[in-house]
Amino acid sequence: QTQLETEAPATDLVLPPGGGILVVGFLGDGRLARLARDGGFLAYEGASAGTDELPPQRRLEALQGTLRASPARDRLVRTHRFASRIDIVHVATAGETEAWGPRRFEPSDDGDAEARFGYLDSAPRSDGFLALYSGRTRAEYPERANYGATVHDFDWRGRLRAEHHLDADVIAIAWSRDDGLLYAIRHDPAPAILVYELGP
Repeated sequence: QTQLETEAPATDLVLPPGGGILVVGFLGDGRLARLARDGGFLAYEGASAGTDELPPQRRLEALQGTLRASPARDRLVRTHRFASRIDIVHVATAGETEAWGPRRFEPSDDGDAEARFGYLDSAPRSDGFLALYSGRTRAEYPERANYGATVHDFDWRGRLRAEHHLDADVIAIAWSRDDGLLYAIRHDPAPAILVYELGP
């Protein structure tokens, strides 16, 4: 076992072409951190998560998200768990494009019950990506806010192309290039992996 140290807890990582490690997590300002493969810190990249004015606990929650690579590994999709914003990171330049859901909101300090969940996961494809959306608060959906039943289809310019409604609350998604189907993880009422044909 080899152990690489990070300055703060990471929630997700990708291995970009050309070496190095890109991580997202509780990094202080919400940007991506680029590490060497030996774990040494190289640089921060990308924009902040818009959390500068939040109290510490809400700031930590807001910095949660997932990081997914496109099939060509030339772009990354970074979700924001408590915002309706998605960052499309261009690996070669570290530039970013923002994508927004239909209802725009950033992380807020309204308290745990009123904190609105945004994008929970994403599934990149060659022509864009799918994003699992919640849009719920704990007050509205006790014990269900951190699940989603809506999938938004974006192109790589960040434009929303379609909205798909699932028949179950799920917590993670993946897209299969082999069969063109969406796979989703459900926890309740019984654990299962659900398979969807989304259509056009």
